[in-house]
Amino acid sequence: MYLLDTCVFLWASFEPAKLSSSAIDALSEGDELHLSAASAWEIAIKFAQDRLPLPASPERFVPEAAGLLGAQELAVRSAHAFKAGALPRHHPDPFDRLLIAQAIAEHLTIITPDPAFKKYKASVLW
Repeated sequence: MYLLDTCVFLWASFEPAKLSSSAIDALSEGDELHLSAASAWEIAIKFAQDRLPLPASPERFVPEAAGLLGAQELAVRSAHAFKAGALPRHHPDPFDRLLIAQAIAEHLTIITPDPAFKKYKASVLW
């Protein structure tokens, strides 16, 4: 069971050559994939700031692209937020901290190229 980092979700959709061979294998093995609602929020913010071009609105793009990957939405719960707030400050990005907290709480392996994720007790694949 895997949780996709936002960049991995976007790369899988637009630039699969950026993915590692391990990430490609995980995405194609048919294992359970999850996309956090926090990633949808991050994508929506960057799109609204004209920092992320998309072929459609985030409301349309995210569910369609997630469906093509076979990724299920992972809701953000209060327990995730509390865990994110309590994490050591190894990583400054609040979206990434929330993904780390979700991966730990839900016992998911997070697919990410970000080396800072390895400083936490989350299972990481790249």
